[in-house]
Amino acid sequence: MSPGSVEIDWHGTRLVLLPDRAAWMADAGILLVADVHLGKPASFRSMGVPVPEAVTGRDLERLSALLRTTRAGRLIVLGDLVHDAAATRERTRDVVRAWRDTWSGVGVDLIPGNHDRRADDCACLGVRVLGPELAIKGLRLTHEPPAPDTEKRPTLCGHLHPVVSVGPSRTPGRVRSACFWFAGGVGILPAFGSFTGGCAMAIEADHAVFAAGDREVIPVSPLATRWAAPRPSGSGTVAYDRP
Repeated sequence: MSPGSVEIDWHGTRLVLLPDRAAWMADAGILLVADVHLGKPASFRSMGVPVPEAVTGRDLERLSALLRTTRAGRLIVLGDLVHDAAATRERTRDVVRAWRDTWSGVGVDLIPGNHDRRADDCACLGVRVLGPELAIKGLRLTHEPPAPDTEKRPTLCGHLHPVVSVGPSRTPGRVRSACFWFAGGVGILPAFGSFTGGCAMAIEADHAVFAAGDREVIPVSPLATRWAAPRPSGSGTVAYDRP
């Protein structure tokens, strides 16, 4: 495993939760991210907000670092690769295509999200655009979480940009962090993009919540702590079944 990562068994699939907001399906060689929001700086600049284009380059370099670490053969984006059509305009498009050329040996697939539908053509960025969902190793991959009680298959998704506050309440040391959030058959990945907001998520007894730090993934709920605990060699117990 990568330093600072946490490995869990989730509904029969081994997932490695990686620092810097990504998940690694090691047995399938697939890196998963959600909500990258490329082109958001250009979109804000068009509205008169001075956001540097370097944000896009930094996020692409973070993706490069994760691809180098995992040696993934495939990258799947669970929606909102782009923020809007600004990502397909020349300035941002050229940056993304140059990055894509560097990683031409890696398949990059997109399950379109609500923001991707604002762009004219995400395929011009060098990605393969899929349908609204994909099934891999018993998991359903989508952009938006399923409606309650409508989906029986375990589902990994994005869309909500989950965040959690860590540390004693109302103290200067309290930190707000993007997080991985699991409840029953739904797992929500943190927003990968560095220029994104967040939705504060509740932590209940049956929620496994992991803070997604730049260098370390940290269990922040009691259930997550149990999931992350080392298991005896040969144990057939999977994380979500542990007492």
